[in-house]
This record gives sequence, C-alpha cells and structure tokens, in this order.
Amino acid sequence: MKKTPIERSFSFDSSLPAVDAARRIKSYFAQIAKSVPDDAGLTGEVRIGSRFAYRVWGATAIGVRRVPAEVTWAIEPASDGSVLSIRMESDEGKYAFRTSYHVLAYEQRFDELSEKIREQLA
Repeated sequence: MKKTPIERSFSFDSSLPAVDAARRIKSYFAQIAKSVPDDAGLTGEVRIGSRFAYRVWGATAIGVRRVPAEVTWAIEPASDGSVLSIRMESDEGKYAFRTSYHVLAYEQRFDELSEKIREQLA
C-alpha cells in the first residue's frame, strides 16, 4: 500500500545571484544524486537515495543516508541576491505499514539535506 509521502519544504534568502546559486545547487546534487538533468538550473528536480538500499539497511545510519527521495528546487532573483525554495518528498514505494523509525529516518535525512543546501549557498 502506498503511503502519503513524508514532505519537507523550506525557503531562504541567499546573497548569491540566482545564476550562481543555481550552479552551486546543481553541483551539490551532482555529488549525491544518480543524475542531474542537463536542463536543471533556476529550477530542477533530482532523485536521491535508493529504494533497494533503504529496504536492506532500513533506519540504520547507512540506510538513513540512502533514503529515496525526490527533491525539487526553484531559485528566484532578489534585489540582494536570490531566494531558494526547496521541496523534499519521500519516495520509498509501497510498504504494508509505516513505523516511527521510518518517519524519523526521513526527518533526519531531510534535516541533513536542509543544512547542506544552506551551506552551499552561504
């Protein structure tokens, strides 16, 4: 049974111009995603993690780093830099039930990703 995805969205301001912010975001996701579309720029979407690895490792430290998720972003120019909007959504596939460990694994990974993204644009 497919469960309602676990989601996290946030926006923040960066002092970087939109084009530079997009370059950094694309470079960061190129390091952690299987692939980043060539047309990704001010907007983009990537899939990170692995359903198989998450099923094998579960909510262990290794599994949390590999939770499958879809991340989308949009960067808008602003007078003093840019504004980045990020949306992260779980992509674990079908499970018979969801445990609190499952939710915590996604929350932990989304916290980590949020921090890393902010660091890229600092």
